[in-house]
Amino acid sequence: MVCTSLEAIRRKYFEVFMASHYFFFLFFIFASIHNPDFLPYALVAAGLYGLDMLFRIVQGSIPRKTTLLEPKPGGITRVRFPKSTVIMKLKGYRVGQYVFLNFPGINLFEWHPFSITSAPKDPEIEVNIRALGNYTEKLSTLAQANQRIYVRCEGPYGNLNLNYRRYPVILLVAGGIGITPVMGILRDCYGRRKKRALRKVYLIWSIPSEDNYGWFADDFRGFVQAGVDGNYPEFDLRVHCSRSQNPLAPPLYNGRPNVKDTLNRISADHPDLACFVFVCGPGPMVDDCWDNVNKQRRKGRPFHYHHEIFEF
Repeated sequence: MVCTSLEAIRRKYFEVFMASHYFFFLFFIFASIHNPDFLPYALVAAGLYGLDMLFRIVQGSIPRKTTLLEPKPGGITRVRFPKSTVIMKLKGYRVGQYVFLNFPGINLFEWHPFSITSAPKDPEIEVNIRALGNYTEKLSTLAQANQRIYVRCEGPYGNLNLNYRRYPVILLVAGGIGITPVMGILRDCYGRRKKRALRKVYLIWSIPSEDNYGWFADDFRGFVQAGVDGNYPEFDLRVHCSRSQNPLAPPLYNGRPNVKDTLNRISADHPDLACFVFVCGPGPMVDDCWDNVNKQRRKGRPFHYHHEIFEF
C-alpha cells in the first residue's frame, strides 16, 4: 500500500517529489547545531555540492534544437538531439544511463528523467517518452504537429557497469517501456564491427499489443540482418503481445513470455557457455526471471543476473 501510494505521488506530483529531496539540508543544519565539531564537514559537503550544482546549472542552461521529434505507436514520442561534445570527449556516456530533460516550450522550470536509448558512441542522444501525464502529453502533441523544439539536458547519470561484452551469450528481457535501456545495449552490440566474445543475443519483449512493436521494428530488422554477418552476434527475437486477440506470426507471439522455456533452450543450445541475463520491467517480471535463473544456477548452469525495476 505504501509503495503504491508513493508511486501515485511521484506520477502526479513529480515536482513536489523532487523538491522533497532538498530537505537533506535540514540534516546538516541540525547536526551542526547539535555538535559544532560537525560544522567543518558540513561546510566541505556544502562546497562540493555547490560546485556540482554550478556545473549542472551551466550544463542545463544551454538549449539544443531537437533533430527528431517523432510520434510512435502507443503514445511514444521519440526525441533526438546532439550530445555534449565535452562529455563525449571525456567518455562520459555509458549504456543504461538516464538524463534529466527540460523542454522550455512546454515549461521553463519542469525537469523529468528519461532513459537513454542511443548507444554511447552515437553522436546524438535518443530518448523514447511515453505519454503518462500533462507534461509528456503536451510533448506528444508537439510531435504530432511535426514541430522541432528546443531541449535542455542535464546528465547523463547512472552507471550500470554491466560488462556484458565478456559473455558469449546474453539474454535481454524487457517489459513495456522497459525496452528503452535494453535498446541502448542492443545498439551498442550491433554498432561496432569488431569481433568480440559475444556470439548470440536473445531478446524477450512483453508488450500489450502488436502496435507497440512499431516503436523499434526497424531497429530489430537491422539487428537480425546484422546477425547474418560474422562480425556481429546472432539475434534471436521474441515479442510477446499479452493482450492481442489477433493471430500473430514470428517474431510476434500471443500471450505472456515463458522465461523458463527460454532459459532451458539457452542451456541446451549453449551448454558450456556463460550467459548474462539482464531484465528491465515491472516487479513481477523481474521476480519471475530471478526465480528461473536461480533454478538454472542450482543445476550448475553459468547464468549471471542483473535487473532494473522499471515501473516509474
